[in-house]
Amino acid sequence: MHWEIQSGRFPRDPRLGHRTGCGYSPVRRTEAVLNDLYMTCDGFVANTSSNPRSAYNSDQELIVILGGSVAMGLGASANENTISAILERRIQTDFGKKYCVINAGCAAYCSWQEFIRFSLEISKLKPKHVISLSSWNDFVHSSIGNRYNGEWVINH
Repeated sequence: MHWEIQSGRFPRDPRLGHRTGCGYSPVRRTEAVLNDLYMTCDGFVANTSSNPRSAYNSDQELIVILGGSVAMGLGASANENTISAILERRIQTDFGKKYCVINAGCAAYCSWQEFIRFSLEISKLKPKHVISLSSWNDFVHSSIGNRYNGEWVINH
């Protein structure tokens, strides 16, 4: 089975646990639903909600952002306000370069899931730069504790 081309918001993937779905688009966009982001047909978070396209154009230099919900942009008011979309606009505006910034973030990913996805899928795209936004999920997955009182025990 081609796990990379599943549809849905967060379909199951036995290699990664879950992933972003191909071509997912929110049913409705309201202020109450801030976490619904459009996905491209190749399973990345789109940098625009008006015309989610394939994330990568071969005539551009490629930058990939990996990470959990922060990298993905959960909580952003629109796809245009995710880190990847802002970075892509800034690079093109400030430097006039044709860079494509792919948002390969996925909610709840740890650095080991990023590494697996990079090894199996992203490396084939031969990105020029890779940005990893990780820390919180690694901490949470390696610790047991109470998030309300801050008492944590290392889980390894």
